[in-house]
Amino acid sequence: FRRVLFRSVSGDPVTFSDYAFFLTGVDMDHLLVNLPDAKTVDINAFSYPGTLLAPYADLSFDNAKLTGNVVVHNITGNLSFSLTKYSGVIPCP
Repeated sequence: FRRVLFRSVSGDPVTFSDYAFFLTGVDMDHLLVNLPDAKTVDINAFSYPGTLLAPYADLSFDNAKLTGNVVVHNITGNLSFSLTKYSGVIPCP
């Protein structure tokens, strides 16, 4: 059994800025951040290793690096992106 880190964040808009996310004890293919209410997500000068789930959001990037998956309505901006498979289990609410 491998650890899964699942984080659900409510609210709109959502901004990630000037931050780097580092993992200890969980692999990036087992990290999921869920933004179920977000219509707008802005990511600026941010590094994130994992899956970002915001299916109703317009996502804008500026100087961002994402290693994982993105599930959003629309993406714009300056982004470095590397695809990895999400291997964890999504918990039921």
